[in-house]
Amino acid sequence: MKYSLIAASLICSLHLFGQSTSDRMRGSMEAYNKGDFHTSCVYLDSLSSNLKWYNNSFNVRVHRAIENNDTQAIRFFDYYSSHPEFETSEWVQPVKAYINIRQAAQTEANILAIEYYEWLEQKLKEGDINPYDGLYSIAIYDLLEKRQLLTPELRLHFIKKCSSIVPKSDVDPSVEKYAQLYINVAIHKADPHTVEDFQEVAFTPQDQRNLLFYLLMDEEVQALPTLGELLTEKAKTESVSMDESTYWRWMNLTVNPSQSSLDLYREAFAQEQDFLDTTGAYIQRYWEPVWNVPIVEEQTQKHTLNSTWVLIDFWGTWCAPCVDELPQYQRLQERLENGEIPQLHLVTFSYGSKDLDHFLQTNGYDFKVVEINYDQKHELGIHSFPSTYIVSPSGRMLQLPTLTDKVGAAEIWSQLFQ
Repeated sequence: MKYSLIAASLICSLHLFGQSTSDRMRGSMEAYNKGDFHTSCVYLDSLSSNLKWYNNSFNVRVHRAIENNDTQAIRFFDYYSSHPEFETSEWVQPVKAYINIRQAAQTEANILAIEYYEWLEQKLKEGDINPYDGLYSIAIYDLLEKRQLLTPELRLHFIKKCSSIVPKSDVDPSVEKYAQLYINVAIHKADPHTVEDFQEVAFTPQDQRNLLFYLLMDEEVQALPTLGELLTEKAKTESVSMDESTYWRWMNLTVNPSQSSLDLYREAFAQEQDFLDTTGAYIQRYWEPVWNVPIVEEQTQKHTLNSTWVLIDFWGTWCAPCVDELPQYQRLQERLENGEIPQLHLVTFSYGSKDLDHFLQTNGYDFKVVEINYDQKHELGIHSFPSTYIVSPSGRMLQLPTLTDKVGAAEIWSQLFQ
C-alpha cells in the first residue's frame, strides 16, 4: 500500500508539471470531492510556495470543518496531518488540534489544549515552528476563553506561551501585528495589574487587506475577534471611554469594521446624520480608487453616478471558495429585482471558467456575469480568487473578506453612508 501511494504521488507530481495555479486549485478540489484525499493533498502541497494561493484553496475545507462540522472535511484533515510525505502536513496539525478541541467536552478540551501547548513548546525548542502554529495558538486560546474553560493560572500560562510562539512562526507580518495586539489585550485581561510595557501596534489599510486572507478572522466563522473588536477591547483595558474621539480613531484604524462595530457606531450616532456623512467620507479616504479600466467602468459608472453602491465579485468555476459564495449572490439578485435594496447593484466577473453558460444554467444563476481574459485580469491587478469589492458612489472601493456575509456587509455600507 505504501509503495502504491508513493507511485501515485510521483505520477501526480509529474502531471502537475507545467500546470497553472488555477488548474492545481481545481485539481485539488475535484479530487477532494471524489474522496481521493491523497491526490488532493499532492495538489494542495504544490501550492505551498504562495501562502495566499494555498490559503485560498485550503480555507474552504477549514470553513466546512469548523463552521459546518462537515465529516468529509474533518476526515481530510485527519488524513493530511498524518502523512509526513507532504511538506505541508505539519501546517495542518494546528488546524486539526483546533478542530479536536472545538469538538471536545470541557475536561477533554483542557487536556488536549495542555498537550497541544506542550507540543508547541517542544517544536519551539527544535526551531520547527510553521506559519500556522502562531495563528492557531491564539485561536485555540480564544476558543477556550469563549467556552470559559480556563482558570486564571492557565489563562496567563497559555497566553504567555502564545507570546513566545508567534514571533517565531514566520507568519505574515500583518498577522503577526494582529496576534501581538491580541496577546497584549489578553495578558491585560488575565492580569489587570500587569506592569509590562507593551509596544504600540499600529495598523495600515494594507494590513487590513492582508488579514482578509485568513479564515479565522472572518466574521462568519467567529474563531477570532475582528480587528475592530480587538481595538475596542484594547480601549477598555486602557480605561478609555467609547466617546466620539475613540470612534474616530477606531474607524480610522480598522478601515473595514465588523458587523457589531457598525451596529454600535450607527446606534451611537443615529441622530447625527451630518456627522455620519462626514465620517463616511473620511473613512473612504483610506479606500482605494476604483479601477480606471473600461470593462469595469462600463458596468459601474452609470450606477455610481446615480448614488448607487456596487458590489463586484471576481470568480471562476475552477475556484471552490468562489463557487461556495455564489448562492448568496443569487439571493441578492432576487432581492434587487424585487426592489428591496434600491441603493445597491451587483455585477460579477468570471475568469477562466469552462462551460460558463452551462454552469450558470445548471445552478439556476441569473445574476450579471461578465467574462474577462488574462490581460484584463492583469490590468485590474486581481491576483487571488474570489476577490470581492464594494464600490461607493464617490468612486472608492474596499475589498471584502472571503467566505463571509459579503452581501450583508455591502448592504450595511450602502445604508450607513448614503
